[in-house]
Amino acid sequence: MSVARIFWYSSGIFAVCFILTLFISYAPGAEPFWQEAIPLGGAVVSACVAVFIARLPSSHWVHRSRAVWAASIGMAVAVTLLVAMVIG
Repeated sequence: MSVARIFWYSSGIFAVCFILTLFISYAPGAEPFWQEAIPLGGAVVSACVAVFIARLPSSHWVHRSRAVWAASIGMAVAVTLLVAMVIG
């Protein structure tokens, strides 16, 4: 799996988490801004990184780096487990 696709996956997971936070009702006077802004920010940042990496030439070192690939896999797994823990 390419690094750009991993970031697209993470962006989708963040977007699902953002959509789920829209269904949460808060107590009167509570400020739900941060609970909604963090997943939305994660989705936007992940999408921007995915577009940036996808536009790089295939010979760029980012596409061949095992460290970048491992870090993106670790981030995707962490985000998925976090969302599963919050939902479940």
